[in-house]
Amino acid sequence: MKHCKRLSIDLAKGVFQICGLNANNKTLFNRQTTRAKLLIEVLN
Repeated sequence: MKHCKRLSIDLAKGVFQICGLNANNKTLFNRQTTRAKLLIEVLN
């Protein structure tokens, strides 16, 4: 996530959607993660 300029997190009940965008608003990644793994995903 070092090149990620914008991070969006959809805070659903059990499964979260994480989307990272670069400076040109192009999608770098779009992942699903659980509540337990959210912090690990954001820090990587």
